[in-house]
Amino acid sequence: QFAASLSEKELNRYLATKYPDIPGLRAELPGKKLTILAKPGVSVLKVAVAADADLTIRDRRILSLDLRKLNVAGVGAPGLAREFLESKVGEIFDAKDIGYDATLDSVKLGPGTITLMGSLNLMKAPVKAVRAM
Repeated sequence: QFAASLSEKELNRYLATKYPDIPGLRAELPGKKLTILAKPGVSVLKVAVAADADLTIRDRRILSLDLRKLNVAGVGAPGLAREFLESKVGEIFDAKDIGYDATLDSVKLGPGTITLMGSLNLMKAPVKAVRAM
């Protein structure tokens, strides 16, 4: 069993690394909810996007975004905008990246943190690449 907590700051650093092509992407964790913010656009025209979201676990290993309410420039957005954002940032994390045959059992949101709980099989250590000299 394992439990791993990410602060809002750590989550934003991770998102910036994983999704560098989405301008202004960041997450806020004001309480037991998640808000995703971005400023996508074309050329100099940038539009503020804000989405209230839940985090769900698929296939016991993928942490994914489930958008609840999406606003574009302060106005409720149509389903097409929701589908676009989910296609760009739908998958937040895949436990296979940890190795050790990791699985996710639950996710909890709290003020400023996300806590993931799951299982590891320490007998299935990740294979390290060996460099030829």
